[in-house]
Amino acid sequence: GRVDNNGFLFLKGRLDRAVNISDKIIYLDVLEDDLLSLPGIEYAAVIALPNSKRGQKVFAAVYGNNASHNQISEILSLKEWPLLLSGKTDYVKITAILKDFFYEK
Repeated sequence: GRVDNNGFLFLKGRLDRAVNISDKIIYLDVLEDDLLSLPGIEYAAVIALPNSKRGQKVFAAVYGNNASHNQISEILSLKEWPLLLSGKTDYVKITAILKDFFYEK
C-alpha cells in the first residue's frame, strides 16, 4: 500500500489474499514474500483452506530448498512448479495439490 500527501492509506493487492484466522488478519502475499526471501526458494504460494477450529488454516507450497515459517501450518516442497501460460503461479493447481496432499491422506 501507500499513503498519499493527504495522509490517506491506499491498499493494493487482492482482497481474497487476506484471510481471517483466529481473529487475526493474515496477508498471504506477505507470507509468500517472506518465504521467497529465504535462501534457495525460487517459487512460493500460500493459500488458506477451511478449518473447523480456526476458520481457515494456512498452507504453502515452495520450489527450492525446504523452508519453514511460524504462521504457516504446513509447507510442501514441490519438484515442479505449476505455471500459467503467462508465467504466473497457477493457484488453482497449487490449491488442488495442497488439498490432495494434506486432506486426502
